[in-house]
Amino acid sequence: MNHNKNRIISLFLAVFTLIGCLLPVIPLVTATADQRPNTYVNSGNQIQDLIGVGMTQIGYTEVYDNITKYGHWSVSPGLPWCANFISWCIAQAELPADVVGLSVAASPDADCYNIPSYDGANYTPKPGDLFFTRTFGHVGIVRYVEGDYFYTIEGNTNVHNAEKPVTMEGLYVMTNKRRIKDYIFGTPRYQTSFDKDHTYVERHETAHPHNVYYECTTCGHKYSTTKNAIVETCKECLPCACHGTKSGYYKLDLPFEYLDISNKHGPGLATLALIPDDSIVYVYGMADGWAYVNYDNKIGHIHSHYLEPCTPPPSAPTVKADQAEYVLGNNATISWDLPKNTTSFQIRIYKDCKLLADQNLGKAQTYKLTSMEPGQYEIRVFAQNETGSSEAGTLRFTVLNAYRIKFDPRGGSNGPAPQEQTPGEVIRLSTTVPTRSGYTFLGWTDNANSNFVSYKSGDSFMSDKDTTLYAVWKSNSAVLQNLSIDRLPAQTRYLKGDTLNTAGLTLKLLYSDGSGQMVTDGFTTEGFSSDRLGTKTVTVTYGGLTVSYDVQIMTYIPGDIDLDRMVNRDDVMQLLWHISFPDKFPITVPADFKDDDKVNRDDVMQLLWHISFPDKFPLATEPQEEEPAPPVTDATEPSTEATEPSTETTEPPAETTDPSTETTEPPAETTDPSTETTEPPAETTDPSTETTEPPAETTEPSTETEDSTGDSSSEVTDPSTEATTPPEE
Repeated sequence: MNHNKNRIISLFLAVFTLIGCLLPVIPLVTATADQRPNTYVNSGNQIQDLIGVGMTQIGYTEVYDNITKYGHWSVSPGLPWCANFISWCIAQAELPADVVGLSVAASPDADCYNIPSYDGANYTPKPGDLFFTRTFGHVGIVRYVEGDYFYTIEGNTNVHNAEKPVTMEGLYVMTNKRRIKDYIFGTPRYQTSFDKDHTYVERHETAHPHNVYYECTTCGHKYSTTKNAIVETCKECLPCACHGTKSGYYKLDLPFEYLDISNKHGPGLATLALIPDDSIVYVYGMADGWAYVNYDNKIGHIHSHYLEPCTPPPSAPTVKADQAEYVLGNNATISWDLPKNTTSFQIRIYKDCKLLADQNLGKAQTYKLTSMEPGQYEIRVFAQNETGSSEAGTLRFTVLNAYRIKFDPRGGSNGPAPQEQTPGEVIRLSTTVPTRSGYTFLGWTDNANSNFVSYKSGDSFMSDKDTTLYAVWKSNSAVLQNLSIDRLPAQTRYLKGDTLNTAGLTLKLLYSDGSGQMVTDGFTTEGFSSDRLGTKTVTVTYGGLTVSYDVQIMTYIPGDIDLDRMVNRDDVMQLLWHISFPDKFPITVPADFKDDDKVNRDDVMQLLWHISFPDKFPLATEPQEEEPAPPVTDATEPSTEATEPSTETTEPPAETTDPSTETTEPPAETTDPSTETTEPPAETTDPSTETTEPPAETTEPSTETEDSTGDSSSEVTDPSTEATTPPEE
């Protein structure tokens, strides 16, 4: 006995071991109801059959992360399924292999289907063609063509913008509009042609009016896109006597583990499925101890005395967002209502069809997404209670990789279309000018309460958010009321002989109707001259009003090392080169900005600080005195004679051209101040022209004046040392 018992135990262990070895290789398939069964009946027209099958699938949604019935059919679940969908349609349409092949490739092309391909740039597609993205990441069916666009049937997709092709995977079978030139096309070798005269109209089944089908008015061919669902008001859906009695949600309370669901009650019944204890079923009606129920989309009869009423699951919540559009970096607040009988919410968030979040939120009715990246988002919210979960309340939106710039004409018309600007990008505002009767358009402002121009049409523009620009209008009867300088020109310091440069000068205009703008042209100037050192006032006239500003005429501009009339970082570089290589990079203006009798890197730093903060860090410079106005010339007065030796006398010029040459006339009239020194004049004379008497009348050097560049002033002699006899005229 013990021997036989041991053999039985060993046999059981062997069986369990075998089952354990086989389990890992047995695929786990979850049976789910078909969302979109193929209700199309093939007609024999291969093109129409492929399109007809595809049309029955419009609205199909993947179960979860690329899990679909198409992947299950091809034994490739979890893969991107656009090609799976096409192959499933080909098989359902019963197209032979010599017409078109089958493929489940994640990156399909025409070769995968064994058909020739053509470039949409020079090919017009036909209904029944397959289309491929140029990266071969997506495939679909051409439904029909309209001008430069074609309409599709495609799986693993989302809503598509024909002008901005979407390449990411999607969740649905949909029809989209796409631009022909953006795609590659494959042509199956159909043995029938597409009859464009076939026109399908919508019909309703007589027995089940809630079921819709389409019938061709030419040939009578029919196909349906309706999901065959139980509708309680339809007596054909609920033919039994229990129709409509005590309908609602019930919970099984069994004294055992499972209950049979049968095809009917009474003799000849057959078991359709087993329902576990504590399961929730929907009862369409009860009669005679039987209930007509729906459990996991299996519809049949069970004994009603095992049913207890329960709270129905909630309806799907309505989901909404706080904005209609979003851009890179935006936050989004998602909210939803509270359906009846809800005890908690579940949220799932997808971006570009990839799951980002799956959370139980309890009773919370809001969820916040922060710093969103560009892409397509789908929010699914489920209302739940102890009975079950609702269908998903769904919200979809796109996060753009750009900010939206909108234009409000504020009473005008024909304004610019919205523009897009990516983060960090500088764009040009539209040059389209709105119109308004009785007004002149001045420009745009980003302040809804302002009537002063911030931007002109065509200006450069950059923002870090969505922006609305508002039109600024000036009444045609308004007059200029105030003129002021908003910004001085870039150059306000000049050298002798320079011409006026008004580049950068910005005037602020205010009109009598409260509008205003800045202008940089359209004005006139007067009062500028650069013939003498000193301060000059420039008067600016615009629209009959005037305003003024001062400029300096200088022998050199402090800090302008490269002599371009501007002080900027180019001068810093020039000074650095000079300090490192003084012979190769000489400079001709003073650069001892620290006033320490040397030019080094301390002066470079001082110049840098001065460029950034000119008032706080001035440059130490040599004095530049204002030149006096030239005196009025009078030939009868000795004091008004010209200082140039060549104009002092008409007597032999050879005797007066060398200021150091002594003559018998008083030397004060012929002295050139540039040859004088602080030493006694006897040491500065030319020995070859010396006389026996020392030239005591030589001008004292202390009476001379020089400006900072070494130019002599107009007085070069001491009147007290001049000869009493004036030179001959």
